[in-house]
Amino acid sequence: MEADFGGENRSTRWQELSFAIVGLGLIGGSYAKALRKLGVKQIIGIERDAATLQEAKQQGLVDIGMTCLLYTSDAAD
Repeated sequence: MEADFGGENRSTRWQELSFAIVGLGLIGGSYAKALRKLGVKQIIGIERDAATLQEAKQQGLVDIGMTCLLYTSDAAD
C-alpha cells in the first residue's frame, strides 16, 4: 500500500488498517481523533493510566484499550 497525502494517488484504504497508539494524552488523543475521521478499521490505545484509557474509550477514540504492549503488535497493521 502506498499513501500519497497531497497528490491525486490516494490509494491507501484506511478502512482496512488497524492502528496502535501508545499514550493517549494530547498528541496520542489527537492522533486517534484524526484516524477516527479517516475511518480506520480499528484503533488500539495503550495507556498506563487507567482513567485516561477509560475516558478515551468513552469518547470513542479507541476500540480496544490496553495498559501494556504485550499483545498489541499482533493486532495492529
